Amino acid sequence: MATYGYPGAAAGPADDPLVPNRAIGFSSWYERWAGAVRRSWKALVLLAAVTIALPSLVLSLLSSGAGDWDTQTMYGDDFSVTEYWKSYNWGVILLAFVVAILSGYLSALGSAAAIWTITRQAADRPAPLGEALRFGASRALPLWLWIIVAGILTFVGTLCCVLPGIYLSLVFTLVPAIVVYERVSPIPRAFKLFHADLGRALGRTLGIFFLVVALACCLSMPGGLVEGFTSDAGTVVRWLGATIAALWAALLSLFLFAVAVCGALVTYAELRAAETQLSTEQLLAEAS
Repeated sequence: MATYGYPGAAAGPADDPLVPNRAIGFSSWYERWAGAVRRSWKALVLLAAVTIALPSLVLSLLSSGAGDWDTQTMYGDDFSVTEYWKSYNWGVILLAFVVAILSGYLSALGSAAAIWTITRQAADRPAPLGEALRFGASRALPLWLWIIVAGILTFVGTLCCVLPGIYLSLVFTLVPAIVVYERVSPIPRAFKLFHADLGRALGRTLGIFFLVVALACCLSMPGGLVEGFTSDAGTVVRWLGATIAALWAALLSLFLFAVAVCGALVTYAELRAAETQLSTEQLLAEAS
């Protein structure tokens, strides 16, 4: 069993695998982030495949089948509003809506399970998939509901101006860890942690945001090219192109999920360590 000690300063632990040493700064944060990804990426990819990528793939395929592929009928000379609405498969749309709701719940479950897994593996404990999913299920409902609230607030902020929406989305990256560890109202708590060290919090979360966006843009190009090349082909080829693009996007989401959740968790640990002494062992005890 690993133990981690503080060197007597409030800066943070000197050798904890999850909690950065605030006295060192960025390099300590980055090392914890990279270390979490190295330790847990396989488990996180498997979790994301079950709880995020598979529902997203199903939703993408349903969405692609919701409309009429016959663009001549849709946009020909005899086009009418009635024909437009009839061209949609409303049964598929309803099913896609149900899958979207379920996908949101499973994403919350996967996030909670991922935080539990990262913490267990950082403390050199086993983290079986079944136990991770059971723990995720115990936190999924409150996390899902809070994510919906956070999403509404972010949407309203984006409508007011893009920058408030981005700012709120950065603050709310702390919500999953707060729900898992502290089990208090996560939105006020997220603002408190974020504002207590605003410069550091913005730097860390923006770094994660830009890295994930850059990776997503670069790595999503093959899927977009496949879908673009098949957009003018026959129905079967277009459906095949959409399927390949959806599969690629689902695979991409596995990797990006691991990078993002590890970065958010280490950032949370660093910000919380400014309030009180914190260690992986303490986090492990709270995530039980």
